[in-house]
Amino acid sequence: MTEAVKQGRATIASLQAVRFFAALLVVLDHVRIDGAELAARLGIPFVFPAFSGRLGVEIFFLISGFIMVYITAGERGWSIGPGRFLAERAIRIVPGYWAATIAIVMLGAAAAQLNPAGEAMPWSAGRYLTSFLFIPHFDPDYGLRSPILYQGWTLNYEMFFYALFAIALCFSRRRGLVLLAATLAALAACGMAIDRATGQPPFLALHEGILLPILRFWMHPIILLFLAGTGLAVAREQVAARWGLPRFRHAAAASFALIAAFSGADMLLGLPAAARLAFAGAIVALCCLTAEPDEGGWARAALVRGGDASYSLYLFHAHVLLLCAAAWRRTLGSGASLYIFAVLAVIACIGAALAAHALFEKPVSRLLRRFTDAARRRDAVPFAARW
Repeated sequence: MTEAVKQGRATIASLQAVRFFAALLVVLDHVRIDGAELAARLGIPFVFPAFSGRLGVEIFFLISGFIMVYITAGERGWSIGPGRFLAERAIRIVPGYWAATIAIVMLGAAAAQLNPAGEAMPWSAGRYLTSFLFIPHFDPDYGLRSPILYQGWTLNYEMFFYALFAIALCFSRRRGLVLLAATLAALAACGMAIDRATGQPPFLALHEGILLPILRFWMHPIILLFLAGTGLAVAREQVAARWGLPRFRHAAAASFALIAAFSGADMLLGLPAAARLAFAGAIVALCCLTAEPDEGGWARAALVRGGDASYSLYLFHAHVLLLCAAAWRRTLGSGASLYIFAVLAVIACIGAALAAHALFEKPVSRLLRRFTDAARRRDAVPFAARW
């Protein structure tokens, strides 16, 4: 979700394509939800396939774990220090997320102005602060709640993982990876033990004060997906060094087929979470553990471009869906099929993501990196010798 993936100097096109597919799963899941709400307001039928946005999130976390190990690998250890790593992560994540959060606040304010009889925005000062700082927000009345930008809950996990990874960079590469793995495993084990002892998942733990439920948010077993991603990166290194990566031309198409197969089976049969995790792991592993031919056609180029814009698609699709729903109510209303709305909304989300990536995400990243050039030069020596 947050970084282009490189294979040598070339993009791993299949993994970029999977990033796009994963973001699209989240969009389709939210199109179903927003379309159902719009149908209820208009009093018309709307039955949309239930795509698994959770599968998309799990794919993102697996890829994130893979990328962090992959891009920090040097010839004799780490290729980057913790300070520069955190600066790069902040440049990549923070501007888009803050912009998307501010935009959703502005849309909420505009909606309140257009409908004075509606509910006031329920965002407290604490929720603003925790949203912008990637800290889980605990409300004593409701328990743990999402950030102002709903999908930002995943970024709370991402930034926590980056903080742990930065600590790992303070050690030799082998020790750092072992420490990272042990920390993630221990946190998940503690979280599951607390859940079993209390009989409550962390999101319902209202009797434990404020601090423990927030800590338990970061103890959710979902963090093990980052660990699995780091394992795939290490496995790729070992396979490439010993035998060479097997060449597979159709990794992107095969990944799409796996996503389609899971989606179809889940809609018909209601697959358990274990099956979803297995599919997510297989999809990402297929791309991480194979090599692709250098040549590619227009379809590959389009999917890579979609992967490049997947972070913007993930961040800004909620805004586009809100605007599309509002425009639909005020123009076509119940006079047109909501299936047309779904198609147009998905196209609008993709178009807006491509524009946001080209006009905001890339220029802002370039601008911010100019201010970190001096720090990068000071931190240019590879971190091979560590504790």
